[in-house]
Amino acid sequence: MYRILTVVLGVVGVAWGITALLLPDLLSQLYGGELDPFAQSFANVGAAIAVGFGLMDWSVRNLQEPAVRRWVLISNLAAVTLVATVLLLSTASGTFNSIGWIGSAAHAALAAVVLVTLVRSEGG
Repeated sequence: MYRILTVVLGVVGVAWGITALLLPDLLSQLYGGELDPFAQSFANVGAAIAVGFGLMDWSVRNLQEPAVRRWVLISNLAAVTLVATVLLLSTASGTFNSIGWIGSAAHAALAAVVLVTLVRSEGG
């Protein structure tokens, strides 16, 4: 399960990050907002981090060391849980439109899969 999960996390992270870097206005409009130059630059930082995390996940997909695999999963659990929380709070406050609920639910589901993988096999 670890390998499949890191491949999914890697592909999603890189795809989302590159999309957010290249089409930030489109993504912000999907969520019901607009980006001023500062917000666009700030969003680019997050997009760059997503690409980096995605590349990291992809690069460790064949890792065999259980202790390191565990920390990869813990790091991803923290990231997807925080993203789910931010999306949830932003949507509940009215900052994001209803698309935010979908993103929050998807990240919460992903966090659950990461947690189950972590608990069941200690990252294996």
